[in-house]
Amino acid sequence: MEPLTVNLHKAIAEIYIGPGASEHLNKYKAYLKHYQKSTVLPSPEKAIYQIDRPPLGSHAHIEHLVTKLRDEPTITRLQFENVLCAGKETLEQESQHAIRTILRVGFMLDCVSKSSKASRKGVRSQWQSSESFADFVARRIPKSEQGILIPDEDITASAVWRLKQRSGVRIEKTDDIADHLLYNPDTRVLKIFHQMAYLRAQLRRSQGVAASLDLESSLKRGTLPPQLIMETLESFYRILFPIADEKTGRSKRLLRRMIRLHGFDQQCAIELEPTRWHPEDFQYLYWGDRLQVISEIAGRTVAQNRYMAWIERHTAERQALSVAIAGLVLSAVFGFLAVVVSASQLAVQVVAWKYPVAMSS
Repeated sequence: MEPLTVNLHKAIAEIYIGPGASEHLNKYKAYLKHYQKSTVLPSPEKAIYQIDRPPLGSHAHIEHLVTKLRDEPTITRLQFENVLCAGKETLEQESQHAIRTILRVGFMLDCVSKSSKASRKGVRSQWQSSESFADFVARRIPKSEQGILIPDEDITASAVWRLKQRSGVRIEKTDDIADHLLYNPDTRVLKIFHQMAYLRAQLRRSQGVAASLDLESSLKRGTLPPQLIMETLESFYRILFPIADEKTGRSKRLLRRMIRLHGFDQQCAIELEPTRWHPEDFQYLYWGDRLQVISEIAGRTVAQNRYMAWIERHTAERQALSVAIAGLVLSAVFGFLAVVVSASQLAVQVVAWKYPVAMSS
């Protein structure tokens, strides 16, 4: 595959980010780095260790396949593999890596993510052979019928600096939007989708479109669903890093440090502009469950060691049973003591009746 030149960067920005993006390449450094990491072949000395890289001949070929998925979101994986291979014999590992590359650069998704243990629901991330692309996306990013309104007190308590300081949470950036807000209780790692410049561009491309636009229609327009875009931006700027509302500036300082040290998108530090269709009582249809998990984490203290952490993880789920058992045991103990006391009183009365004590004159 040809190396990435400035002209190719401009073309890629126009295709995957949107019209006019080529004039502001500095804004999209994070996405372009992600694209390069996902598509450029390894150097010859490393090729022996990465023989299963995707069989994609050119950047134009990648664009063609991404466009195919956008235009036909009902296509199944098996059908898409036939288009990908075009009659050529291809190893399964090669086609798997090719599909992964296409999803990563075209839709900010990963079909072989190993993050299922990080989610309480264990959402599978493998695109099944008979499954349509739209169904795969819907399964990876499930949408609730009933929206969840996050209380203001939970929003205040769930800023990243509070989670790190009070609950021992560690932050890990992700380029897979389906992993946004996933929390692993074993490692205390919270994943955050950091490609904010990409999402802002997606939001601009969705202007004039109803927030409730369905998944298939959104994909055909070349964007993620508007509701998903706004929820991800809102959760980042209003809950995790409230840089516009926080007077202390702790979130902004932390965010700048994560940009400098951990590779977060530089555009993360720019405040989110208001949108005309964003209601005051904003409800989360995609990320509500995960935000509730974060709210629960925000109310916990840090365990001092692994043993205490293990107890902490198992306490909540066994608490109700433990209380019930403890109540039963206490009832039995007090009942037994009551019987003993009653028997003792009866014995004293019997002895007093049999052997009355003569009263002294």
